[in-house]
Amino acid sequence: MGRRQTGWQKASARLLPPRSNCRRLLALWVSDRWRHHAPIAKQQQDRQARRRLAILRHAEEISGNVAQTCRYYGINRTRFYVWQRRYQEEGLAGLWARPSRS
Repeated sequence: MGRRQTGWQKASARLLPPRSNCRRLLALWVSDRWRHHAPIAKQQQDRQARRRLAILRHAEEISGNVAQTCRYYGINRTRFYVWQRRYQEEGLAGLWARPSRS
């Protein structure tokens, strides 16, 4: 005899399609989701730049210690100094995400 189903298993069996369909639907969703590698939206770039600026300001105004700030935010010190140099040279636009080299 098979195992007895719990309440949530019975409910999920009614709501979800059969497993063979799940794989197909997941494959369609993934292919559709990543079909167009659209560039990062301006709003997302602004958010990322503001976060980077907050990290720079934290090191300067709050902790006064780059190593502690980098450890706190989980970033590399080299990356911190790259952001700092770009911010000094270009302002907030220097903190926007840039395409990586292939």
